[in-house]
Amino acid sequence: MEAWLKERGDKLGPIFTTSHGHRLGRKQFYEVVKRVERQANAHLPAKERFTITPHVLRHTFLRKLAETKGIQYAKEASGHKRDRYVWRYVKPDQQTLAEAVGALE
Repeated sequence: MEAWLKERGDKLGPIFTTSHGHRLGRKQFYEVVKRVERQANAHLPAKERFTITPHVLRHTFLRKLAETKGIQYAKEASGHKRDRYVWRYVKPDQQTLAEAVGALE
């Protein structure tokens, strides 16, 4: 992603486009994500394979944004007008929560 953004530069418009330069539709983006998932899982043992969706990417992006810049940035990036909706995206996973509790000891 970093390499693509560097190549793209400061150009305005959609990040992911079709071969004709148009914005990818939801279904098209979903298919791209699933293709990458299949490629990433191709040589992994069954118990190490993972599932990825555009929604999982959204959760990950908003959680990392909230962790590094704060909840207000995540709220703005999410497009939600109310705070209560962004909390579902930034909720820490069990491992992160356990690590935070462990650090208190």
